[in-house]
Amino acid sequence: MVAVIDQTWATIAAKPTTRNLANSSVLVVGGLFGWAAARFDASKATGLDGAVHTIVEAPFGRVLLTVVALGIGAFGLFSLLRARYPSRT
Repeated sequence: MVAVIDQTWATIAAKPTTRNLANSSVLVVGGLFGWAAARFDASKATGLDGAVHTIVEAPFGRVLLTVVALGIGAFGLFSLLRARYPSRT
């Protein structure tokens, strides 16, 4: 038997908020791409290795990279479990 999820006032009220947050994140990422394009200097390009070293040298850089690694690992585990036990709805 499939459980029916009731759309309460909280879920209905959260939809515009999550949509606004998603739009805001796209705006922020777009702005960062624009900023990076405006400040680009090919002689200073270091690649992915240089970017990771820059993050590690920052305050809380190791913590940030650890959290990112845990998130990628959790997503991988989620994907494996989702593939093994697909949704039956």
